[in-house]
Amino acid sequence: MLKRILALLIALVMLIGLFTACVSNNTKSSENNMQSSQLTGNEGVQNDEETLKVKRIRRGAIIDDIQEPTAFELKVKELFNIEFETTVFPEQDYEQKIILLFTSGEIPEFIDIVNGYAGYSMEKLALEGFLIPLNDYLNKIPEYRKRFSSEADYEFTIKDASIGGKLYYLPWPNYRTTPYGWIYKKVYLEQLGLEFPKTIDELLYVLAKVKEDKPEWAIPGRVDYGGLYRPTMGLFSAYRTANGWYIDPDENNALTFGPITDKYRELLKTARYMYKQGYIHKEAETFSSEQYNNWMSQKKIAIMYTAVNQINDNKPDEPETEKYYYTDEYITAYNDKPGLWSKEPPYFKYGPAIVEGTSQEKIDRLIEFLKWMNTPAGYNFFFLGEEGVTFEYVNGKARFIGDYKKDETGIDYSDKFTKAGYGTALQMGYSVDFMNRVNMDPIIELSQKVAGKDNFFPVLSIKYTEQETKDRADISTLIDDTVKQYFVRFIMDDKLDPANDDHWKEYIDTLMKNGYERYAQITINAYNRTKQ
Repeated sequence: MLKRILALLIALVMLIGLFTACVSNNTKSSENNMQSSQLTGNEGVQNDEETLKVKRIRRGAIIDDIQEPTAFELKVKELFNIEFETTVFPEQDYEQKIILLFTSGEIPEFIDIVNGYAGYSMEKLALEGFLIPLNDYLNKIPEYRKRFSSEADYEFTIKDASIGGKLYYLPWPNYRTTPYGWIYKKVYLEQLGLEFPKTIDELLYVLAKVKEDKPEWAIPGRVDYGGLYRPTMGLFSAYRTANGWYIDPDENNALTFGPITDKYRELLKTARYMYKQGYIHKEAETFSSEQYNNWMSQKKIAIMYTAVNQINDNKPDEPETEKYYYTDEYITAYNDKPGLWSKEPPYFKYGPAIVEGTSQEKIDRLIEFLKWMNTPAGYNFFFLGEEGVTFEYVNGKARFIGDYKKDETGIDYSDKFTKAGYGTALQMGYSVDFMNRVNMDPIIELSQKVAGKDNFFPVLSIKYTEQETKDRADISTLIDDTVKQYFVRFIMDDKLDPANDDHWKEYIDTLMKNGYERYAQITINAYNRTKQ
């Protein structure tokens, strides 16, 4: 009996040793494979791991005849054994649709925000408990930290993007100081005997002369970028005010709500005049993104405040009179003071998020995926695709190749690139290689030119407590809706004029009735605490 027990113990020891050896070998194999994948830039998981299906939602254009699964989904399956089950939400009404999706119980597992201003929806979802905090996972994504130009920018981003002290999404790093400036048809204006205007009066004179020469030309709006806010952006710069809270250098850097200021009222008077004269398109408030892009492609604008990379639409063979130029000059409207640039924070207020209730196994796999997306191999995939398949380097510059190039220059991609689904990947910031394919991107160039100037709106940072965020949520929606409604009416409505004292009083009284004083108190208290 003793011998049998001894034999069993020996066999058990041998079995444990064999099992330990297998685990050790598998672990070493896994480590070696991971080290190899890091060297090649193709981080991933072991192919023999279980394929995980992850429900994903993405904001962006719905592409007809897109390849299924997309090139992006195939790459993610190859590297991480993740099968994304993707639902695409179009840009229009995105925030309302995503919140409706969650409240209806059809909850995804991964939110992939592409090219959209979803700060409100992220805040709302986080406060409702739908998102997981990512703070404990940041040390597993060291590549993300490296994307920022300085450690200070990274620390500011993590703190400023947090909601109630926790980070619920991974904000895109921002490479630019400002993307916006004035573009204009320099040669065309010179033919009319005009030059870039320096004041609002000069701007109105230029627009009047252009209207005489080209009656159908007008500045467009875009519904998914604020409608009428789009063609009036340059006025906010010139009048040194904002359509929300900002730090006003004309009021000793006091926190100020722009839409109740005299400067804002003067801006509305100018905007109304521009609209009534036809300098702003009559349908600017309701232009879809497709209508906007079509109008811009026709180049029926002589001067406009917009993202300056619009000049990349210039064609080599078009007349010089049709080409746009950009300038780092500003237009003056308030007390002979220079217009203010909108200095951007070091991050964009959108990015990917993981939904509460997602299994830990899926979370770990998604974190590995986000790690890869913050490497050159990852973010180049969105902009350029795969080297040797969709693009190659010629004299150090990326060029699209084969059926993936739009024309023989290889500078731009064709419809095949889009329909293959490369551009439907998670875009984490920007790609230097993509920017440099056309020399220096105008936005980077403008950012460098204006970086040393001092006429900027100071960067505003306000951190609300969880209770403050809840308290101001409904009020802020009501205030924002009131401001937007009257902004449109003051510009378009014949029966409401910002120059009329009674009409202006009606607007201010409506704000007060809708809770402005409580809204302002919460905001100012939070701002003062944030500054400490």
